[in-house]
Amino acid sequence: MNFQKDYYSILEVTPEATKEEIRAAYRKLAKKHHPDMHGVGADDAKFKEINEANDILSDENSRLAYDEIRDKFTQAVKTTSPNDVIRKPPITRKYERRYTVEEVHKIYLTGFMSMKYWAEEKSDYQKTLSEQIFELHPTHVLFKARPSDIFQNDIPAVYKLRWSSAEIFRTPIKQPVQIEITDEKDSEYYELNLEDIRIEEPRLVDIAKIESEHLGTLVAVFYGYTTKIEKFESTEWIKEYSGLTGRVETKTEHEKIYTRHEFYEKDGSTSWGAWIANPQKNDQYSSAGNGVSGTGSSTKQTYPNTQKHGYSYGNRRKPVIRTSKDRLQNWLLVLVALLFILMFPGLIPALLGLLLGVLALAFFGTLLSFFRKFAGLAFLAIALLLIGISFFTSTPRVRNRNDGNTASRSDNIKTIIEPEPSADSARSDQTQESDSLIKHIVRWFDYDSLEHSITLAIKKSSVAAASIYHASLHTNPLLNLGMVYQSFAQNDLDKLTYIYDAFDSIRTQKNLDQRKFAEMIVSCVQSIPYFLVVDGTCSPEYYADQFIKDYLRTCTGDCCVGGIAFGVKSPVEFLYDLKGDCDTRSLFIYTILTHFKYDVAVITSDSYRHAALAINLGEPLTDQESILERNEKHYYFWETTAKNFPPGLIPKNCNNLSKWEIKIINN
Repeated sequence: MNFQKDYYSILEVTPEATKEEIRAAYRKLAKKHHPDMHGVGADDAKFKEINEANDILSDENSRLAYDEIRDKFTQAVKTTSPNDVIRKPPITRKYERRYTVEEVHKIYLTGFMSMKYWAEEKSDYQKTLSEQIFELHPTHVLFKARPSDIFQNDIPAVYKLRWSSAEIFRTPIKQPVQIEITDEKDSEYYELNLEDIRIEEPRLVDIAKIESEHLGTLVAVFYGYTTKIEKFESTEWIKEYSGLTGRVETKTEHEKIYTRHEFYEKDGSTSWGAWIANPQKNDQYSSAGNGVSGTGSSTKQTYPNTQKHGYSYGNRRKPVIRTSKDRLQNWLLVLVALLFILMFPGLIPALLGLLLGVLALAFFGTLLSFFRKFAGLAFLAIALLLIGISFFTSTPRVRNRNDGNTASRSDNIKTIIEPEPSADSARSDQTQESDSLIKHIVRWFDYDSLEHSITLAIKKSSVAAASIYHASLHTNPLLNLGMVYQSFAQNDLDKLTYIYDAFDSIRTQKNLDQRKFAEMIVSCVQSIPYFLVVDGTCSPEYYADQFIKDYLRTCTGDCCVGGIAFGVKSPVEFLYDLKGDCDTRSLFIYTILTHFKYDVAVITSDSYRHAALAINLGEPLTDQESILERNEKHYYFWETTAKNFPPGLIPKNCNNLSKWEIKIINN
């Protein structure tokens, strides 16, 4: 059964057709396309398709299954209408553009020309006994004109008439030509490109023949023009628009939900972006058949092992049936635990003490039953716990080597991977999915030389989900960089809870005001070592961009992250290893400051190949020019990749603010 085939169309009936109508249609088409009627091989494929359609639609159960699944494949696209949504005002940018204007003027001339030549006879022309055909080759050409024979604006009618009736001069001459401008007192010589040369009254003079060569001079009245290009600087005010309008369309196709956003073009018009499939969580227990339900962050799940034979146990514990095989496995675990104890004899006193404690607790009701059922697991857990205690008490806690859990890239950063603490870890009647926390301990000094320390943490599962979302955006060729930034920031805004709490704790502890709190956040990111992020390989030969090529050639060790779509990481992806360049770090800070209600933007420059922040703190900062004036508010430049750059201080190598533009802004 092929659910993508339209069996009703094959039998030429409607989906509402009765069994009798289907049977009659089948007989008619089978007779029409039967191989006996047309010869073997003539209509075999069509006849097989008719039989297949009849087999499905004539059987009531098959037809019912076909209709149910076919509806999912052929359902109409449902699109939400955004007409009732009020558009958000666009982000506007007004700047003065300087450009060079070129005006081309034609200057017409007339006068006399003198061209010395040598000639060769053309033997391939048909000719009479009384004529000879020669091809002239110029050796020296001189044009003479008077100032009164030069016209630029007002061209006399007599000149136009004689120019139009003159013969086009087709002999090629080398440009520029020499022109002598003669008045009553003096002569001046110019070299000009003379175009559309025409001649009148041509004559050959001083004709001579020296051996086999014919020499002479052509004199004539000439007409032509030269061009004069005038350049001058001009300015104009440009107003550009950007940002999302706030209008969103969604549609459903083949059980997938697609979304697209409307955005502003530079000229103020609006366009719709491409349809993007919403990422679906591939959770182990997320299918509807397993009973997952819930909204927000509190999700109630019913796992597959609680549903068998059509029964659901809900939140109750399943009845446990113990077999002899299960008991044998438990005793094998006991033997394994004993082997571990023999390997670490120093743990025997501590183990005996714990066993006495467990035996004492075993006399109490439910604990006694639990101990009997899971005796092997209890012994194994105790043995492993004691081994771990012994190992960690005999090994220094601070590790200076890169062993997979701890990685040190610089003196001020230490990375640790550890299990995520769970609020329900003490409950034994529910299954817990394990996750890990990636922690980076960062120590740095702010602009006032005050030392800070913070733990930047993120769930490993959040990083995996962010990578999947990143890959889904890469399939859309119509996304510009600003839309990519906006998508990353919106997707990760609610996933940085550990980061927000860590920074907010420092603010509360040190009583920081609004500006000092922002400076503390940005100076922390500035202290993190720079890593180039590219969408290709980290080989310098791969790139034509000179900055990337020079950087990759001169850097030593680990300094580049390759294969990242769009050449930028999302904030969650950056927290995985703290490796990022200017736009990755700017977008990370932008997301954090957006959470804390700051008025902030991400700005980029194609000329400088750089990205930074622009922030409005509600007060004058420096005498630097603002990057954007909007609603009488000033946004100041803030560098993110170099240490000790406060807001408003612009590096000298990128201080032309007309070459910067806003990509996203949260206000």
